[in-house]
Amino acid sequence: MIRWATVLTAVILAAPPAEAQMTAPNPYRRVEGVFAPLPNSRAWGATSAVYPARDGKSLWVGERCSANLCVGSPYDPIFQIDTDGRILRHFGAGLFAWPHSIYVDAAGDIWVTDAVGYAPVPPGIGHVIYKFSPDGRLLMTLGKKGVAGKTKDTFNKPSAIVVAA
Repeated sequence: MIRWATVLTAVILAAPPAEAQMTAPNPYRRVEGVFAPLPNSRAWGATSAVYPARDGKSLWVGERCSANLCVGSPYDPIFQIDTDGRILRHFGAGLFAWPHSIYVDAAGDIWVTDAVGYAPVPPGIGHVIYKFSPDGRLLMTLGKKGVAGKTKDTFNKPSAIVVAA
């Protein structure tokens, strides 16, 4: 047993240091302004969530208000985008601190978590889950805005949601 340990130690010490294998060519490149241009020439921010719409022809996307935070932003962070990259609808301005995930339920309603993030957040925002109709109407808020907790009616930076049938 000691002999194998000695041999194994010698092999490990003699091996060259491990390095990332980043030698494969990357055929992809970023192309600005080609897919899903936002309203008013607005730039895309951190995209935090993508989920297929029930129509099978579009996607719901959560984006952090042309930055990585929506606090104080006038921008809508939730978009429905068709396969040609056209914005079909958008909503949610003023509701979110840090939109984090999206789930679309069997009825087509859109659930979005507001996880707060790491930047300072003013009182009364974040730590909730919103449910929207497909046309962007707010149907329900789970949790208490701005209240982090571990009770039956609070969340602490909710980061995902799945809705059972």
